[in-house]
Amino acid sequence: MSGCHSLSFPGQVVSCVHGIGHGVFVWKGDVPTALAECDILGKGDQLYCFDGVFMEYFANSMNLNIVSGKSAESKCFDFEKRHQSQCIRNQTLFLLNAEVNDDYGRIIKSCDGMSDHDNRDQCIRTSGL
Repeated sequence: MSGCHSLSFPGQVVSCVHGIGHGVFVWKGDVPTALAECDILGKGDQLYCFDGVFMEYFANSMNLNIVSGKSAESKCFDFEKRHQSQCIRNQTLFLLNAEVNDDYGRIIKSCDGMSDHDNRDQCIRTSGL
């Protein structure tokens, strides 16, 4: 981690830690193990690492059908509550490309159906609407 924190600008540090999340998912091959690796990082870095894990997960899901047969939303609820926000944040990529074929009305309907208010707000906010 000292490598990321030696970068000059805060945005570079965030991008570096986020990239670690991508790499850890590819290396470990499953979300729970990758998230556990992110947990090793300091509290200020974990969120960005989690975000990279979920972005890579959903990008790979489209190519490998990892989440086939299960909605992205319900897949996010398989993870601990502290991870769900970053999962929901990245589910839009999956929803747009794999489930709703760019139908934003269906995304909002999916978001509105979430019982957890924080997750619903995060879903709507990250859908670009």
